[in-house]
Amino acid sequence: MKYIKHLILILSTVVLTACGGSDTSVDNVDVAAGNVPNAFVGVYRGTISARARAGILSERFSEPVTITVRADNTVTFSGDDPDETFTTTIGSNGGFNGRLPINEDDCEGVVNVSGSVDGTTASGELGGDGECDGVGVDLTGTFTASR
Repeated sequence: MKYIKHLILILSTVVLTACGGSDTSVDNVDVAAGNVPNAFVGVYRGTISARARAGILSERFSEPVTITVRADNTVTFSGDDPDETFTTTIGSNGGFNGRLPINEDDCEGVVNVSGSVDGTTASGELGGDGECDGVGVDLTGTFTASR
């Protein structure tokens, strides 16, 4: 997501020691077997609110998110950049889990997403970690979207 782009600018002007680990895991949501209800199918638009940390630096940011639920039991999670998109399965209970690998410029890592939809809203958590120019980056946040 854009956290890497934001932190590259900061990191290029500051020398940091390796950051301490933090918990950036996301609890997996139960994805019940069966077909997704028609009431859940649709496009949900909203916002990701997140915090990226690298060493002693920390930055909060928001960006748009689009979550598209399809009748074929898939959900697509999209940021505002085409490279910030993944598709995964969604359960009959509206639960979904996914991973977005990040590999751009001098940064790589993964963003984990767990969430659910209920026909009106989509919400959940995201977390991830990676490395930019040899410095550890941690990401934590939430997302909320509505139809």
